[in-house]
Amino acid sequence: MNTLYVFQMVMLVEKLRAFSGQRKFSIARDIYDIYFLLEKKADIQKAINAFSKKCAVKNISLNEIEFDKVIYRKEEYELNWKDNLEYLVPESLKISFDEAWDLAIKLLKQTLKPELFFQPDYSL
Repeated sequence: MNTLYVFQMVMLVEKLRAFSGQRKFSIARDIYDIYFLLEKKADIQKAINAFSKKCAVKNISLNEIEFDKVIYRKEEYELNWKDNLEYLVPESLKISFDEAWDLAIKLLKQTLKPELFFQPDYSL
């Protein structure tokens, strides 16, 4: 298996776990990284499966993750994006907060509520 692929998968799972509410403070970099890794065509289904296993290792039940609380923190993430991330990203790699947020939320929702999705669509 390709080492870069494995690294991308591990990073995507860790970023998704952090974004799911496992961090006390909102870090917009997690959202940006999720977007970037999905753009690199990370295997969504493998990431979802690995996320479940990662949570189990950390003694986190998927039922404990409160999707609505993540949504509620959107403004906090957006402020962190503007204050701590936007100025660091080169012009050629800039994306809008809303674009990154929507994709990260879609992935988290599919991870927590797969029954709502028939086919994953993460085309950018």
